[in-house]
Amino acid sequence: MTNYLVLPTPRDIRPARVYVGWDQETFGKRCNRHTYAITSIETGRHKPKKETLQKMAELFRDEDIYFLPGGGFKVEKQLTKNLEGKDCYLKIQNDILQSCSRTNKEVLFLGQDNVIYTPEILKKEKEIYEAGIVCKNLIDENTQYIVGPQEMYKMIDKNTFMLTDVLAIYGTKVTFLVDKEKDNPRNYKIIIINNALMANNMRKYFYSIWNGSNEMLPK
Repeated sequence: MTNYLVLPTPRDIRPARVYVGWDQETFGKRCNRHTYAITSIETGRHKPKKETLQKMAELFRDEDIYFLPGGGFKVEKQLTKNLEGKDCYLKIQNDILQSCSRTNKEVLFLGQDNVIYTPEILKKEKEIYEAGIVCKNLIDENTQYIVGPQEMYKMIDKNTFMLTDVLAIYGTKVTFLVDKEKDNPRNYKIIIINNALMANNMRKYFYSIWNGSNEMLPK
């Protein structure tokens, strides 16, 4: 699926990184490279391996940036994105952190599955809260992981989650759980729909449940 991606040249990496809003440290963490390695690549002192450039191209693709064969890049907003695999929920969290830090500092979570929680995901969820992003969570009574303030959680009937399979609503985006493997429930298939009208409608749906529920978590 990623073979068609044009790989970035070293001179294109910095402007694309700045456009997205990543500093070298943030970009390095996403690439699993030290900050000094990113500096060396961007300044041309180090020639990166093809695998490294492929990883970078995939990271930028997730931010709607595509590199051009003759140099430079284009921004091509995608209405939908499909994510699959063990790390796809982590990608959702990174997108929430990136999107909500710049604009709308609110994310609404409808339904939480204890299966998805790994130490890495819990750490990222704390980062979201610490970034000042308001998170409201509609959960069922079996949810074990409460990361943020208790007033940001309300309990609802578990069957409500089955009606939508919505994972998160933030900015102009809505994420839906499409499928998960029975033998490996952490291997999710998620779709992100970037549509302001749909996001606003789902936001209204969320708040109709939130405002109608009196089931706050016990103090």
